Order: sequence, then structure tokens, then C-alpha cells
Amino acid sequence: GRVLRIHSYTGEYTVLTDEIVNPNGITFNNAYDTLYIGSFGAAAIYSMSISPDGVPGRVAVWADFSDTAGLLDGMGVDICGNVYVCEYGATDIWRVSPDGKHKKKIIIGGPYDTYLPNFQWGRGPGWDPLSLYIPDGWKIGVWRAQIGVPSKPLAFPPGE
Repeated sequence: GRVLRIHSYTGEYTVLTDEIVNPNGITFNNAYDTLYIGSFGAAAIYSMSISPDGVPGRVAVWADFSDTAGLLDGMGVDICGNVYVCEYGATDIWRVSPDGKHKKKIIIGGPYDTYLPNFQWGRGPGWDPLSLYIPDGWKIGVWRAQIGVPSKPLAFPPGE
């Protein structure tokens, strides 16, 4: 029930919040000043501002998923600021507008022998930067979904 910020070299950590039921899936917005946190069971994506010096703000419901099973999993943000989230229960992927008010199912998993737990935009030679690559949770394989927009810019230069 906690979201931690862990120092990659020392292992020291800070609790950013303990207010979210089963936090699962996190991503930053394009400016890296808002952290989005999915809940696996509370049917919501939460937001938390992060100041330039790293101080976390308050937690607030950012997008409502009460019309779904609410089992939110992996998340990411595109260059336009839309948030994408996997919904484990139905094996769907949703796109949520930058204001958190509008959502659209862009990949319908359906009642197949699979689930779509996470994804990543293509990067590097041979990978399409305008596509999501989605690991099949039950089988060995990866799905490719052409969505036509790239991910948000990386927080660090490639290769560092």
C-alpha cells in the first residue's frame, strides 16, 4: 500500500504515499512534475505533484475507472500527454486524455487465453517508435499495436 522513491545507489527510500489501495503502475507526465499512480482494485488513477526539488504533493484522484473492473496495471504517457493504462481484468488498454476526464479503450483484449499487463513504446533499431509493444502475460510473445504517436521524451539522454 505504499509508493516509494528508492535511491538507486544506496537503496535508501522515502515513502511518497501510503494512501492508495494496491498501487500498481506508475509513470510521470511529460514535464516530469506529476506522478500518475494506478490502483489495482480501487478503480482509479491518482496524481501527485512533485516539486523541482523532489518534494511530493498531495494525492488526488485523477481519472475514474469505476465503470471497469478497476484492476489497473502498467502505464505510460505519449508525447501529447495522454496516459495509457492496462486493465488486467478485461485485458484492455485505455488512453486517458491529459486532463484525466476522457478515456477511450484502444485495445480490446477480450476473453482470450491471455492478459496484457504492461507495454512500452518502440525504441532503437528495428522497433517502431509509433507502436506499443505489449508482452503477452500467459504466453511467450509480444503484441505490437500501431498507435501513431511516440512516447513522451525520456528524462535522460539515451545511453546514459
